[in-house]
Amino acid sequence: MPISPNNFPLSPTEQPGDAQSAPANAASTEVTHYVDGSGAMRTPNNTVIERDVSGNFNIYFPSLKRVEIADITAIVSHQINRVLNSTSHVIHFVGGGFFTMAYDQHGNLLSSQS
Repeated sequence: MPISPNNFPLSPTEQPGDAQSAPANAASTEVTHYVDGSGAMRTPNNTVIERDVSGNFNIYFPSLKRVEIADITAIVSHQINRVLNSTSHVIHFVGGGFFTMAYDQHGNLLSSQS
């Protein structure tokens, strides 16, 4: 299930550092939530998902092997840039959304933003 502000497993009533029980299908997921409504979740593959008090998310991947776009008709433009030993992709979507990703010549993720 995709993570969204509606299903992110954090409760604003918990105390800092309290852990919430993870769903049965995510036995090693660690969740930390704070009184101000922010929090963080570490998945079994060590991806860290943080949510700030405004509901904005930051996601930190240990590696990124694949990006999938479910509806290719939502793409307005896709630009590929190659500079020195890196490659970046910039994708703009209908409605103003975007996704960027840069990686080195060995496939190691340098940055990603959406």
